[in-house]
Amino acid sequence: MWIGAVVEASFELCALQYPYMVLMKFHDCVDIRLKEFNNQNAVYDLSFTFEDRGKLKDGTPMPPFICVTFEQAFGMELSFKCMRAEVLEKREIE
Repeated sequence: MWIGAVVEASFELCALQYPYMVLMKFHDCVDIRLKEFNNQNAVYDLSFTFEDRGKLKDGTPMPPFICVTFEQAFGMELSFKCMRAEVLEKREIE
């Protein structure tokens, strides 16, 4: 059995009328690309797409990859593929 890397990320969504923090976990990650990590790491957007992984020997489609891209505002660029994305917590900012 293969188990890929796990990526945990927290986001402060502060440009909203009612700002909040979200903690997410991404399971079985591959093709992780991280560049320009710095002291701020502001993310403009978080996007998700799906990528076909082909078929099993019996012709059944394999579950697709979830392709995750953190759209850079300032600082880090991050992208990876994973098998599952999970929201662990949403918390209001006081």
